[in-house]
Amino acid sequence: MKLVTQAGAIVCPAIPSFYNRPQTIEDLIDTVIDRVLDLAGLQIETQRWGD
Repeated sequence: MKLVTQAGAIVCPAIPSFYNRPQTIEDLIDTVIDRVLDLAGLQIETQRWGD
């Protein structure tokens, strides 16, 4: 991982977050997808951070 990040890659492990207390598997998947889209620079409308 060190070599790829030094080459400019972004390592984004598919680890869901639990701070928003997901209720379904889809909620867990959405947290990972939201993170990937953020890293790609895409603006998405989603409910996060307790909104």
